[in-house]
Amino acid sequence: VDDQTDMIEAAYGRKLPMNGHYATSWPRYAQQYEKFKAFLAAELVPKLTVIRTLAPAFAQAVSDSDAFQAALEASMPEAMHYEDVGKQPIHFEWAGGAYSTGPTFRKAEYAATKAPEVNIAIVGHNRMMIEYCQQGQPPKPNNNAVLEKLFILRVSNSTPDMRGAQFMLRELEGQCAKVMDAPSGADAMRSLVGVDVRGCKLPFDVSMFLGLDDDVSTGETACMKLASKPDAFPIQAEFTSAGTNSEA
Repeated sequence: VDDQTDMIEAAYGRKLPMNGHYATSWPRYAQQYEKFKAFLAAELVPKLTVIRTLAPAFAQAVSDSDAFQAALEASMPEAMHYEDVGKQPIHFEWAGGAYSTGPTFRKAEYAATKAPEVNIAIVGHNRMMIEYCQQGQPPKPNNNAVLEKLFILRVSNSTPDMRGAQFMLRELEGQCAKVMDAPSGADAMRSLVGVDVRGCKLPFDVSMFLGLDDDVSTGETACMKLASKPDAFPIQAEFTSAGTNSEA
């Protein structure tokens, strides 16, 4: 976290606020999607500032983080192949709460659900997107493309003060919808020159390992032009219609 903070300051000339709590207190041993879903439902969402406004009662469903984490680690393997995700329902309990996965749902059910909608942006690599958004099927999403993953989270309480909260998370069936596309990474790499990566110097100078030609021009490079085209990042039609609800 400290290294990332220093890199951001070097790139932008100032420090940007970063909350590194989960990066230091929830170590990432492996890519485990089912563990992430449980963390999202029972730990992260109830603590979002926006939840205090949209659903005050839900915001009170904050469990003992240490007890939840211990139960989470004990209930599931360290790693899980993407093809095994969803084959068996997940359920585990801890002092003060319980988490389970529910059946998948269709988009029509999501649209008809009367509940606050919260948008959370998650940055990942395209292999993760292929495995958990496209069920392992090509084509590979372009870098900077945005896909939509929808969940319905239901919280019920076994005690009046919500200290016995029961979290059930359901996921949209099928593949993720594409919200926004981006320029092809293959096209960008074919036209890459030294000036395109001149800012990539921490923790090492990337250009030294790419064997790129220097570009002495002062205008946009071919790679830059890919990103500056009017249609470089097209929003898909269903997400531009008036009144459409979306979550990315």
